[in-house]
Amino acid sequence: MTDSTTPENPAASHGRGGTGAISADPAGVRSWLAPRMAAPGLVALCSKDDWTGIQTDDLDEAVAWVLEQDRTGTEGIYCRVTTVSQRFPKGTRGKAQDSVALFGMWSDIDFGNDLHKAENLPSSADEARDIPRFAGLPDPTRVEHSGGGLYVWHEFERPMVIGDDISFDDAVRLASDWQRALLAGAKKMGVGYGTGVKDIARVLRMPFTANRKPGRVPTLARITEDGGPRYSLDQVRELAERLAPQPKKRTPPPNAARPEKQRSTDLHDGRGPLEILGTYPCCGEILEQVGATYAEQLPGSCSYCGTDCQRWYRPGWQDGCSKDGVAVHKGGTAVTVRTDNFPGIAEGAIGHVLSPGQLFAALHHNGNESEASRDIIRAAHDRDGASAAARALPAEALAEIREETAGKQPSRHLRSVAPSAGRSAPPTDGANALADDSESDDDQPPQPEVGFDFAAFGLPDSITTPNGYRVNSGGVAMKRVIGKDNEVWVRFTFAPLVLTASFEDPDGNQFVELSWFDRSKGTRRIVSRVISREISKRGRELVKQLGGAGLPAVEGDARLLERWLAEFEAANVGRIPSKQLARWLGWQPDGSFISSPDEGVTVDVTYEEMRGPAKAHTTRGSLDGWKASVEVLENFEVPRVAVAAAFAAPLLQPLGADSFTLDISSRSTGGKTTSLQCAMSVWANPSVQSDAMSNWRTTLYAIEKRLNLVRGLPTIFDETMAVADESLIDEVLYQVPMNHGKARSGGAYGSMLPWQTILLSSGERAIQSFTTSQGAAPRVLGTTVPPFGRNGGEAAVRARDGVLANFGHAGPAFVSYLLERLDGPGGVERLRDWHKDLQKQFQGDNDMTARRAPMVAALALGEALAFRAGLLPYSPLSVERWNKLFTAFSPTDNRPEMAMDVVREFLAAHAWELYGATYEGERPPFRGWLGAAKFVNGENKVAVLPQRLKGILSEAGYSLDAVLGGWLEAGYLEQREKQRPPHLIPTRVDGRVVKCFVFPARALGDEQAVQESL
Repeated sequence: MTDSTTPENPAASHGRGGTGAISADPAGVRSWLAPRMAAPGLVALCSKDDWTGIQTDDLDEAVAWVLEQDRTGTEGIYCRVTTVSQRFPKGTRGKAQDSVALFGMWSDIDFGNDLHKAENLPSSADEARDIPRFAGLPDPTRVEHSGGGLYVWHEFERPMVIGDDISFDDAVRLASDWQRALLAGAKKMGVGYGTGVKDIARVLRMPFTANRKPGRVPTLARITEDGGPRYSLDQVRELAERLAPQPKKRTPPPNAARPEKQRSTDLHDGRGPLEILGTYPCCGEILEQVGATYAEQLPGSCSYCGTDCQRWYRPGWQDGCSKDGVAVHKGGTAVTVRTDNFPGIAEGAIGHVLSPGQLFAALHHNGNESEASRDIIRAAHDRDGASAAARALPAEALAEIREETAGKQPSRHLRSVAPSAGRSAPPTDGANALADDSESDDDQPPQPEVGFDFAAFGLPDSITTPNGYRVNSGGVAMKRVIGKDNEVWVRFTFAPLVLTASFEDPDGNQFVELSWFDRSKGTRRIVSRVISREISKRGRELVKQLGGAGLPAVEGDARLLERWLAEFEAANVGRIPSKQLARWLGWQPDGSFISSPDEGVTVDVTYEEMRGPAKAHTTRGSLDGWKASVEVLENFEVPRVAVAAAFAAPLLQPLGADSFTLDISSRSTGGKTTSLQCAMSVWANPSVQSDAMSNWRTTLYAIEKRLNLVRGLPTIFDETMAVADESLIDEVLYQVPMNHGKARSGGAYGSMLPWQTILLSSGERAIQSFTTSQGAAPRVLGTTVPPFGRNGGEAAVRARDGVLANFGHAGPAFVSYLLERLDGPGGVERLRDWHKDLQKQFQGDNDMTARRAPMVAALALGEALAFRAGLLPYSPLSVERWNKLFTAFSPTDNRPEMAMDVVREFLAAHAWELYGATYEGERPPFRGWLGAAKFVNGENKVAVLPQRLKGILSEAGYSLDAVLGGWLEAGYLEQREKQRPPHLIPTRVDGRVVKCFVFPARALGDEQAVQESL
């Protein structure tokens, strides 16, 4: 179908075509959604651009999401036919099993052969409307016109809650029967109708939203009939049962012949009912009991059983559904169920090759083989409590089970009895399997080695299990022969574990990807980890490294594990995928650029702590939504500069420029963090809870590892006031432009970790106030302008909320534009020439601004290119505004002079704390003397005690060590060559001689000012 899409088979096209001027009707959307919000569960909405969509019970949120998607010009917006139980993880679309409340029964009738790929459709909406009538259905509750089809709804009197009002299996069956009734009506008319729309996870186009499907004139989906009768569940069931034709039954070929077995006269050999049932090829009979039907002998080759494979249809299957959900192997000795739409099957059984006993347990006992065994024994002995399914098992199988279990009790000793020769034994855990000397039964035929379908890991069908190994839901086992021809399966992993890919990184190092099933969170999931090939060959190290990630193996089986991986790879040379591996985000050695791990290239970071920040580089919302969000920044220079820095980061590599720091400092409510969030939203999730947003409360090594993640993307460290040791910031500011971390020896820590980035920082204090040297000034661009001014609070909130909902799109689009420019003739040279021209305009009139000019030029160039690429909704800042922000002379560039101003102010306000400032012989102040006022050789001088001077500067945010050199260079301190150090002069204070910093009159101001202050 084309006007509605099931998550199992989404439409692939995302083209918009012409959008015209049509848009969603807000009032209509709200009125249509309102009754659905009253149903139990969450209403699930999605669009052609966001199949995950949202799941919500908030009407305002739902309406806002629909209108935002419509505003971006998406091709279509859809609502699921049921409510759901949970919010779907990103990148998923929900399953039928997520359903909570069912609103009613629906149709999805396409019409107009020129609008659809399908043929023989009704020619018009009127003819499509006749299909339910010919099907014998009563008047509908409502009819919706999607723009290319009709949704005819027969709704319940109230939403039916699945699990309370109707079982899940019954809901699936009811929807299937309803669609078959509609198909029968279409056949009576001689037109086509697809029943593939019966899935209860179906989504249908929302009325009052735009249908912008390419190739047709945009139109508004609408309601054409409303207010019809509603129906009880019993009424709908009766209609479906009466009107839906029963499917034709196909007869499967005869089961594989079961070899004759000479019955042993020995004691009970310990075989359970599932093991006995497994010797009967009865998977087809078990499937038929639950409504599955035989389809055909499968063409081609099966990766499990070769050519002896049958295709079966799951219960409720109809034309239009996938045909590859169920495969029966070797005439019924095993089966693989690949579809999660198979009603009632245990989730853990999906994707595995199952024996008849395992299939029975999965269908009737949720995979509990112990309970399934008890049920079969009750049926074999005709006891009360046996299920109908167990009683329907093959009579000969039940007879053998009855004979094997009659009058026998389980053995109480602990020693296990090995199976007879030629028959596979149950797995033995660990490498130290005990030998068994029981007699063999040479007439016993081999039991099928029920295994695992590697397609569950995304591996090709050609993947095979090495000889001597077996993989199934319980893990991986190796065959060992103990004694005389006695086979024992030794299990060494506790879940399927395979090698799913091989890699080579940019440095030529080889890696492999291991994948396994994990159930630690209650449901089955696939865990994958990339490790070096060296580690994969060292089992103990492998368990040590991946044990914390849930590797299903123990150290005692390390040798078996490493050999399994080697054998598996050797048996599948050329079949296991070989992929590109990246160790960081940004520019790669081959000239490509990786913005996110979501781009299809495997990104396996060097350090585990980098995994979270890497995953945070993802997308949400849309590019148009992001552009609308940052449009409010047009009149606010500081957040615009932050966004420009995000675009400038990829330019460092082609420009041959070093990394640098951009600092935004102002009072706490000025919007500093919002500015950084706007910048990070270019590439990643900007939420303060996101791993992309780092904090200064960390260590130098952790910062180096975070910087090591990127080569051409910005890095953010928020709130300098959170730092535990101020010297950390000093080290980082010096290290960032070097493009690598500190050199370390010994191998415990990474040495000289490389990076290329623009570091964005914020805080209440200027970041330069944390440094211990004037040399940091040319390495940092800083502004103390409040990002959103005095009255920009509303704009800040709008920008923040917008980028939290739309992020990760602008950066990749910018890189695509940049690569096109660079790939052209002379592209790099033209980019560098433009940068040089900007540098000349930002030189300023002093050495400090000249040294900063390349950094300012990079920011300006980033903003200009982003505007040309159509990514910014506002024009670039003018050269004059850039100069005003960064290249005009700023007093903050001369930190020694600023610190000297602090000292002058303090001395003027605390002259009474200077000994000798007023008269000799006075009593010391409460805090003790600050120093002494001296008149030497006709010149006023002030001596200040070192600790008091350090305290004065520290309270103002300055470090004495950071400004001392500048004071000496400016002549602000007395020096004596014979003193060590020469700037600490012995001074008499209240009868005692102590070393002090002595400030001459030229440091304190003109003579008149000094006299007045003292």
